[in-house]
Amino acid sequence: MEITFDKLSKELEAGKFRPLYLLHGEESYFIDAITKYIENHALNEAERSFNQTVTYGKDTTGDQIIALAQQFPMMGARTVVIVKEAQNLKNLDSIITYSERPVDSTVLVLAHKNKAMNKTTKVYKALKANACVMASNPMRDYQLKKWFPAFLQESHGLSIDASALDLLIEFQGTEIQKLVNEIDKVNIKKDLKRIEIKHVQENIGFGKDFDVFEVQDALANRDKVKLVRVIKYFETVMKTSHLIGIISILYTHFSQAYAVSIAQQRKQASSELGINEWMMNRLRVSIKNYGYKLSTVLEIIREYELKSKGIGSQNTHSAQLLKEMLFKIVNL
Repeated sequence: MEITFDKLSKELEAGKFRPLYLLHGEESYFIDAITKYIENHALNEAERSFNQTVTYGKDTTGDQIIALAQQFPMMGARTVVIVKEAQNLKNLDSIITYSERPVDSTVLVLAHKNKAMNKTTKVYKALKANACVMASNPMRDYQLKKWFPAFLQESHGLSIDASALDLLIEFQGTEIQKLVNEIDKVNIKKDLKRIEIKHVQENIGFGKDFDVFEVQDALANRDKVKLVRVIKYFETVMKTSHLIGIISILYTHFSQAYAVSIAQQRKQASSELGINEWMMNRLRVSIKNYGYKLSTVLEIIREYELKSKGIGSQNTHSAQLLKEMLFKIVNL
């Protein structure tokens, strides 16, 4: 049977442990969270030394795993066998026969990370029919922006501003473990109740005096005075990583503005694009001020993304590249 992360978490918290689990997919966070919970809660501390085995796929085989799973518990209710990085397990097909009649007193966990198991294989079909299967798929950015605030509140007791989350995702991507690590860095003193954009900026390294979204807003509003102020700030502090981050934010913003403008031309509902109202208000400004030139804006940003990586531009300071890019765009 297939099950979601949320449902499986609730099952485990209620003390329900199944004989066989397949946890697989590209998003490692959910796999690690479930694996860690079973490792820490399926047995008490005294039972673990006798009845729990944690191994890695590269160090064992399917036959060895079956032999471990078929052992009966000593002085306890169950045996726990956890196979981390099960994608490296040799002779995985031998699990097929075991999956048809798993030992009721055993909890066997196959943590298949970094990629989903091939659903056309016999072993996957057998596990889907006989095991508890959780697919851990990576989230798109708009899905993550909807899901992450509630998760952060529940797991860390923190709320987060929409702008702070946008910036965090732009710089760290959508891998959940990276986002959690950054949140832990931001709140290293454990004294925050709400994550604001200034906290993220300080952790990334922009400093207290600069709001990274000033670039985006200045371009959207064609505000040359503000752009000059931003450039002067960066002439003294800018690093290559800052430029790459700003380019990433600008590309996301203007590509979304372009997508919304196309949707409006086709009379398609903007809500179908998964964009929240806070972001939509910002996009409308860019659409109003650039219109059909949005595609040219994207071409310029792509050009300077390559230059920021040293392609087509050698020994040019990051601040100079930023200045060139901003004024090419604002003067369209």
